[in-house]
Amino acid sequence: MIIKCPECGHQVSDQAKTCPSCGVDIAGNIITCSECGEVVLGNQTMCPNCHAMLNQQPVRPIYNNVKEETPVDEDNQKPPKKKGRTLVWVLVMALVIALSLVFAGLYMYQNMLKHNEEEAYINAIMSDEPSVLQNYIDLFGEQAPQEHLDSVQAHIDKFRMLEKDWNDAKVACNKTALERYIKMYPNSVHEKEALLMIDSIDWAVATKADTQESYAKYMDNHRDGQHFYDAQQKYDKKIEEQRLAADTLQIP
Repeated sequence: MIIKCPECGHQVSDQAKTCPSCGVDIAGNIITCSECGEVVLGNQTMCPNCHAMLNQQPVRPIYNNVKEETPVDEDNQKPPKKKGRTLVWVLVMALVIALSLVFAGLYMYQNMLKHNEEEAYINAIMSDEPSVLQNYIDLFGEQAPQEHLDSVQAHIDKFRMLEKDWNDAKVACNKTALERYIKMYPNSVHEKEALLMIDSIDWAVATKADTQESYAKYMDNHRDGQHFYDAQQKYDKKIEEQRLAADTLQIP
């Protein structure tokens, strides 16, 4: 039967689930006023037309082989929550957790790189090996702070200059060049070798002169020299020779 929608007044079938115009529930949710015959909504207690009290209960129509689109929770009179909405929230939370883990991992990775770089920088600066300095630049050249790179490069340049000056002093092979090198680079890796070369040069000078004074001078300058024992013997021999020469002169 065609009735007038009690909500918007448009014509609608009394078997329709909802009004196609305003969407209000129709089937099972309307009653007829016993006084004036007005079709009204079942949840109203007073007829809006004649103001009579409404005692009739809404009658649910019987449907054959028709399923309601949205099941109704009879306790709360609310449709159950859709599973799709729950799935969306689960996906959103999973995405948030995944992004949090990614950012936490990146943060820890950056901190680890920074710690490794600082440790490698200290080791490089404290090292006497140019290869260690160069290895730092090769490993952290794109990640290290510029001031660290400049400092390490300055140390590399210093070692290169040290090697050049050492080669020049070694090629010259004279005491003056070697002593100048030791003065310019105290405690260098070549200092011991330079001292040994000076020791050999002074010993060669002493043996060439072959005098008591030359051996005494060598011993004064090289208390720990590699030829100190030989110099002592030759010095003592020179004293013995002088004593014998003096005794010979005193014989009548």
